[in-house]
Amino acid sequence: MVKYVLFLICCIPCFLAKAGEITVIGSIHSPTASYTSSDLADYISMLDPDVILTEGNESMFNSEGRVSDEASGLEIEAYRQIQQSSQIPIINVSMERRNQEMRKVKYNQTLGQVFQVVQGKYKSGELANSALFEEILVTFSARSRCMQNSTFEELQSEKCVDAFKENSDAIFKDMHNLLKGDPDLSAELERWEPLVTFHKKRHREIAANVTSHICKGTNKKYLLIVGVLHFSEVRELLSNTDCEFKLSSYSDVPS
Repeated sequence: MVKYVLFLICCIPCFLAKAGEITVIGSIHSPTASYTSSDLADYISMLDPDVILTEGNESMFNSEGRVSDEASGLEIEAYRQIQQSSQIPIINVSMERRNQEMRKVKYNQTLGQVFQVVQGKYKSGELANSALFEEILVTFSARSRCMQNSTFEELQSEKCVDAFKENSDAIFKDMHNLLKGDPDLSAELERWEPLVTFHKKRHREIAANVTSHICKGTNKKYLLIVGVLHFSEVRELLSNTDCEFKLSSYSDVPS
């Protein structure tokens, strides 16, 4: 009996501690006619989180945690609006040295150049798996429709979330398989594989950085804002972490 009482006393803090909660949303980096920084700022104000977590450039914030004067983009402008009227901490949870790693693998350059090579072989009828490439192209069309015409709410919809996930899978899984299956594209495959490795590492580190905050045992409400192409994979990683917290998306939170 005494041992049981001691056990309860020791474990009372564990029972009393409340798990935190985090809402994950996807955003695009440039405003459109249907979605602006004010829309994102309004959602942040409505949700009223204790902490905002974001993925972005290391120079996004100055030494005081304020948005840097040199930084720009839709999310940045939303954060500026929030910081004018609120003291909500905004923390960058991007992978360490993200931009340096992107330059190391020549991220954007490789994406564009390899795609052009594959497209050229497709147009000339020399591509080994034209059907798979056509499937990849379809995902870009769906992604483009969501990015160009959607409101903030529509970006969070199942339709657009699926479109972005399918496009991400097409780029980093289907394209990878297409290159592996064509001996004539071995040089392009060699350039592509570091992008796939970077892509996976980027998401693992974002999830690890997020859980380092949410798993502290504090009863705080977090908002994580990531690029729409990263939303599904980051959310999936967060759903498989060991610590206890409530994980939500836009559709789970009453507006």
